[in-house]
Amino acid sequence: MFHQSSSLRRYGFLLVGLLIFIQAAIGQSTAPQISTPADLGSVTPNSAIEPIVLQAAGGTQPYTWSLITGGTAGVIPPGLALGADGRITGTPTVAQTARAFTVRVTDAANASVQKAFTIAVGTDSPRISSAAMGGSRVGEAYSHTFQVLQGKPPYTWSTNSTLPVGLTLNPTTGVISGTPDSSSVNATASFRDYPIALRLTTSGNATNTANFTLTVAKPMEWVTPPNLPVQFAGPNCTVGISVSGGKAPYNFALQSGSALPPGLSLGNSTGILSGRPSAVGNYTFTINATDSVGSRISRAFSIQFIPYTLAISGPASASGTQYSSATPLQFSAIGGAEPYRYSATNLPAGLTLNATTGLIRGNFNGTAGTTNFAITVTDNKAMTANATCAYTITPGPALKWTIDPALPSGKVLQAYSANLSAASGGWGPYTYSVNAS
Repeated sequence: MFHQSSSLRRYGFLLVGLLIFIQAAIGQSTAPQISTPADLGSVTPNSAIEPIVLQAAGGTQPYTWSLITGGTAGVIPPGLALGADGRITGTPTVAQTARAFTVRVTDAANASVQKAFTIAVGTDSPRISSAAMGGSRVGEAYSHTFQVLQGKPPYTWSTNSTLPVGLTLNPTTGVISGTPDSSSVNATASFRDYPIALRLTTSGNATNTANFTLTVAKPMEWVTPPNLPVQFAGPNCTVGISVSGGKAPYNFALQSGSALPPGLSLGNSTGILSGRPSAVGNYTFTINATDSVGSRISRAFSIQFIPYTLAISGPASASGTQYSSATPLQFSAIGGAEPYRYSATNLPAGLTLNATTGLIRGNFNGTAGTTNFAITVTDNKAMTANATCAYTITPGPALKWTIDPALPSGKVLQAYSANLSAASGGWGPYTYSVNAS
């Protein structure tokens, strides 16, 4: 019994320890961490500093940065301030050796971590130009030289950041150069941004750190072929032009000296040609596409505009004396783009138009004479065609009805039937009624 209880107790301790380890591991993987080196270098008194951007990883973004005061936390150099976005800015007012101050970063889940940093304020402090590094392209030679604004040479350059595969930093000249390898960009992405924390050390051992971003992108390529689809002149048209590779967003612009087809405009942010082309013919123009890091490609495009045909067919005239609901008037669209919509103006009384089929039918109930009515068809591209019909109503013979006034005699309680002769003249159909007298 004693041996069994000891075993159970031992296993229980192991289980508790495992749970503690798992909880610690989970906490460690989710808590934020401050990745910026503790030594922030040196700055010059009475001179506005290049912003120092503190960086964090892990946890739940966004982060909030703050200074810890009191006790042994230390004090940031006078004239400098830490923003909630992690940027140290300002103008140091007092020369001093490197002194520590403590910073806290808190993530969106309220998890936080602290770290002590040092900044020296002295006349030998170097400053690095904040000029952007621009972008590099896979398979193309790249070179960027960092400029020193102040500080005593010679200089030593270093970085703990991961550089793109194929690029190196020269520790003496401060040049990052080389040819980025294809492995620098994920196979499913068109670019990758590399954050680079660059450290400069002077001959007097004063230092400064500046943060940069280097973009490595796959070469830009045109997706749209040079021969654009044939379009119609007249109706509105939309033609998309697109690229791949590089780093979005892209900007599309007409190359100087080129002209778009009349009636069209180019969307600079979308690459869409749109508008109502006003003339037929073949047109050639050149478009430049530029990505967000300055890569540019150009292509000459050609497009043809052909006449747009839409017409309406149907009877040019009709005789009212012959018209009946059994022989309606049919109008039809020719060409254009379905679906069509038909409309009419000044239709003779009693006739109606089917707006979908173009069929006119009904029973005329107007007066004799000639009526001119118009039929319009509108297609799916908002184009229209018209037709005019002269509908002539000629007077017919007067209404008459000749019957024998002597109707057959009938018998009481027996069915009676008498056939009256049909009426003639006037306008059919006829309606018969009986008036008792």
